[in-house]
Amino acid sequence: MREKKIIQTSLIAIVMNLLLVAFKMGIGLIANSLSIILDAVNNLSDALSSIITIGGTTLSKKTADKEHPYGHGRYEYIAALIVAFIILYAGIQSVIETIKLWLHPSQPKYSWWSVLIVTVAIFVKIFLGNYVQQVGIQLDSPSLKNSGQDAKNDSLLSVATLMSALSSLWLHFEIDKYVSVVIALFILKSGYDILNETLSRILGERISSSLTSSVIEAAKHVPGVCGVYDLFINDYGPNRWIGSLHVEVEDTTSASRIDQLSRKVMRQVYIETGVTLSAVGIYARNSHSEEVNEMRTGISKYCLQLGFVKQVHGFLVDQENKRIRFDIVVPFGIKSLNQKQMDLKEWIKKEYPGYAIDLTIDPDTTD
Repeated sequence: MREKKIIQTSLIAIVMNLLLVAFKMGIGLIANSLSIILDAVNNLSDALSSIITIGGTTLSKKTADKEHPYGHGRYEYIAALIVAFIILYAGIQSVIETIKLWLHPSQPKYSWWSVLIVTVAIFVKIFLGNYVQQVGIQLDSPSLKNSGQDAKNDSLLSVATLMSALSSLWLHFEIDKYVSVVIALFILKSGYDILNETLSRILGERISSSLTSSVIEAAKHVPGVCGVYDLFINDYGPNRWIGSLHVEVEDTTSASRIDQLSRKVMRQVYIETGVTLSAVGIYARNSHSEEVNEMRTGISKYCLQLGFVKQVHGFLVDQENKRIRFDIVVPFGIKSLNQKQMDLKEWIKKEYPGYAIDLTIDPDTTD
């Protein structure tokens, strides 16, 4: 249903944009107005973008296979990337035509018909942009979100074109070449922004806080889970997430109970968030030792006061073999981390002599 809705929305955008192209191009050629012609070219790039969106969405529906075991969802990101290049190309061509207009000025001949068409186009693009963008947000479609935002941007360009026509008709002052510069630069910036955002998703950007929070809360709903940590989520296309996490359980939990619990966590997370967990790791928690509880509280409090530790988890004390094991989460970019780690171990050894320290440093990959 998601892919079907994306295709339907894209078809509506194609039809509307092609109608705008026909009207604007005709008026632009009759009025000899480069700003209106460039506005039409921009609408044509929007229509092409919607066609690419349909292609990317159709390909993303392909089921997983041996060569692509995680499916083909990233085709949607590739489609968004192609859309960005189309818009950038349109922007470059607009700049070239604008330079020609400055070098060889021509006199536009606007009419009230051209003013009427541009005015109608403004309202059409605002309505179309809002509709497409809302559907894109609802379906988490980067191509639709980009197309919707681009359509709303186009309405601003049409406002500039309208100002050019009104200035010529009422004030007899030609600003067409100035408006053409604004439109050309606007198209370039729009293409750059879409390219930058899409590349970020392809490279693997940080997962949203709302999704990570939802996954953690879903796992906590399973009885027997004392804590959820080390969440990793990979994005294989819109609404296609595969991840892993660790849950903390009492150290008296049997292997059979752990097996049941991990399966319940996988099922609960998928039902509530749509995230598929490929693995659920286990941290054991000392359950009946006041001494260990005091050690956990003391060490955790000290770590969090250091300024570079965001979280302490996976804390377990092997009292028989005199070992303390725990993980700390640190943000990216911390300098002299090895030295800080050594200093922390030395402090623990002084506070709790005789214990060996197993300290693992985890990167701050998710909130």
